[in-house]
Amino acid sequence: NDQEGKFKLLLMDNDKKRIYAGYLGLIGGYYKKYADYKEALKYYTRAGEMFDSVKGYESYKLNIFYGLAGINISLGSIQDAERNVTKLDEMLSSTAIDKGDISFIYMLKARLFLIQGKYLEALEQVNDTVATFINSGVNPDDVLLSNTYLLKTEILNSLEKYREAYAQAEQLYSMNKAKKKEDHEIFGRIYTQMAKAELGLGDIDKASDHITKALAIFLADEKRNPKNGEISEDPDLAAGYVVQGDILSARGDMKQAIENYRDAQKIYFYLYKNNSGNIAQVSDLYLKGAKAACKLKDLYHYKAFGLPQVREFGNDHPSTITMFEYCKQYDMDLWKKEN
Repeated sequence: NDQEGKFKLLLMDNDKKRIYAGYLGLIGGYYKKYADYKEALKYYTRAGEMFDSVKGYESYKLNIFYGLAGINISLGSIQDAERNVTKLDEMLSSTAIDKGDISFIYMLKARLFLIQGKYLEALEQVNDTVATFINSGVNPDDVLLSNTYLLKTEILNSLEKYREAYAQAEQLYSMNKAKKKEDHEIFGRIYTQMAKAELGLGDIDKASDHITKALAIFLADEKRNPKNGEISEDPDLAAGYVVQGDILSARGDMKQAIENYRDAQKIYFYLYKNNSGNIAQVSDLYLKGAKAACKLKDLYHYKAFGLPQVREFGNDHPSTITMFEYCKQYDMDLWKKEN
């Protein structure tokens, strides 16, 4: 009906506009669930524009702008996300909004800091999110906290606090195992973080087992991993490939590690497009791929990872400096012509 133009905005009263905007937001949420962020952005944007002409219903508006901010973060659109967060801050200063909703802001800021590589700031915000929920009466083991704990686990792993990350992942698994089937996407995300923590703790076999399970869950979901030649834009799948690459690299299998890093790189390329230079995880991937290539004396793949690192993040970026220093010991020159 929407595509056929059957909804006439001029004929809608305030309540009908609110309902229409709400449905647009629900459609955006559907696409967000399956990591189709560009389609989700389209519907959330339309819902936000519609709510601009709606009086009242502030909590509904808050949910839409929260979703919009989340999508912009997922796409690496830092400036748009920061504007969304500012708008949410302004909305929460209104007496019409439940102050318990401030957890929305904490969560968004944690995600924003994470992709910017500001891990300590991200941890502070996610801890504030957890505290807000618990202070409002939510049980610490309530599945409502699953996404918050997942984010915290990822931040702890990024800070190399592997024991804390693993403990948090175990709690997450216990919270969800009785309520969801083993092939649910949340277990893929939990196993990914478990594997990352286990690798950091030196248990490569356990890490390998968990990342194999994670990738099987993501690859079995055709909505997240489209077939027939379509390209996946799923950051969870990309994160899984990176961890598998790390495990293979730790085992000395640089060739297979590079293949996994390249799979992740392809997903990030299509997901972030021109925003790749905003994402700390992309730089982290480039560095890992370049290191594996240099150790293997593979100039082609050194260029495949090293050139975009320099182009998108610059010569003065810490990862760029580390990359050059590491590859120098293998006499690898990024600017050398291939034979």
